[in-house]
Amino acid sequence: MTELKLFTDSTSDLTHEECREMGVDMIPLSINFSDKSYLDKVNITSEKLLEIVASTGELAQTASPSPVAFCEAFAPYVEKGIPVLCICLASSLSSTCSNAAIAAQNFPEGAVTVIDSNTVAGLLGALVRACYEMQKADQPLEKIIEEARYLADHQRLYFTVDSLTYLHKNGRVNAASYVAGSLLGIKPIIEMTKEGLVVKSKVRGNAKAISEMISYAKADKDKIRYGILNVASIGSTRQQLDSLRKALTDATGIEKFYDYEVGCTLVGHTGNGVYGLGYFVNE
Repeated sequence: MTELKLFTDSTSDLTHEECREMGVDMIPLSINFSDKSYLDKVNITSEKLLEIVASTGELAQTASPSPVAFCEAFAPYVEKGIPVLCICLASSLSSTCSNAAIAAQNFPEGAVTVIDSNTVAGLLGALVRACYEMQKADQPLEKIIEEARYLADHQRLYFTVDSLTYLHKNGRVNAASYVAGSLLGIKPIIEMTKEGLVVKSKVRGNAKAISEMISYAKADKDKIRYGILNVASIGSTRQQLDSLRKALTDATGIEKFYDYEVGCTLVGHTGNGVYGLGYFVNE
């Protein structure tokens, strides 16, 4: 197994158990309300966040880990001569990646490699998982880093939300769009790009939104890297997820999935009822 210490941040939607199994250290973002601050996945969950918002009406504010937090996390491994690879959520969405890069500058050149994943949530977790699989297969460090950068540049991530309320309160949907969307049941399909989150299309109803995302995967079915699809959600039932996976398999022929629960950082901006689909592509 390649000598390497993997790091990511809490927006990766990996569970604590998965991180332990893979030897991944997760640096938490902060989830802040006016009267209290939390550490994502440490002392707050997505369910608790939704309960706080429902009871207070106050939306959460998020904050990146500081360079100091990254330095303190990296230092024990650098001191032992263990290479560090830190894969962070998209720099277009957060200063987390730049703070990790600032921390890396405090160590000898090449001791810490920081990669901008250009993505978030379950697909960030999938990128970390892919690096772990290469580490477990005893692939050279240089090849793992090269693959991580390739995946960051060749990924697809789409998600839709059940309600536009959070996006409206966060200022990401204007009043007219919010009212029209709420009355007509319009659901945006949001795509992760290098420039950030953009609305790829708008459809009416959850079923149509999910069907639309499935059609994107179907169009890419012959170039989906590893033959793996990643599904992220919050507020869904096991039956709904099973139905979604079956529909994806019928459309693409792919039967291997990883499931993720959407974490606090994204839920704080979208609310409950999120469905996401992500994968890497060969191009």
